[in-house]
Amino acid sequence: MMLHVTIPMENAIKKVQDLKLLRSTTARGSCEMSAFMQWNSDIDLAKQRVEEQINSIKRRTAARREHNGRENESLDPSGDGILD
Repeated sequence: MMLHVTIPMENAIKKVQDLKLLRSTTARGSCEMSAFMQWNSDIDLAKQRVEEQINSIKRRTAARREHNGRENESLDPSGDGILD
């Protein structure tokens, strides 16, 4: 989960303008992230930018799953996670 989802997601979100702090917690089969923005930033625009980065990662992950023949595989908490 950490290698396939958390780290790529963190790296993508870190590119968002006005990001002050990014915290993440990864547990078996799940990942939670909190993005803290600069005080004077436009929060709606920041949310849109974060969502764009997340969607970018989703597209890349989906393409990789299809390439590996795993396009219909669902999340298995006992193994590596797949971003859906």
